[in-house]
Amino acid sequence: MKRKSNDTGRAQKALLAVREFARFLASEMKPKGKIWTPFNVISGTIIVVGLVLIAIRFYKG
Repeated sequence: MKRKSNDTGRAQKALLAVREFARFLASEMKPKGKIWTPFNVISGTIIVVGLVLIAIRFYKG
């Protein structure tokens, strides 16, 4: 069964939309401000302590 030109055009439009969305996501993932804010430092410390406690818990059983 041959494709209609409509189907090919629709596929190209869909591919273009996916590429544009991927570019948008990539641009949104880049940091926009300072990384070393007080909130980030405190949050990072809490996360690291939590990971260490989980590792100790799994190690000791």
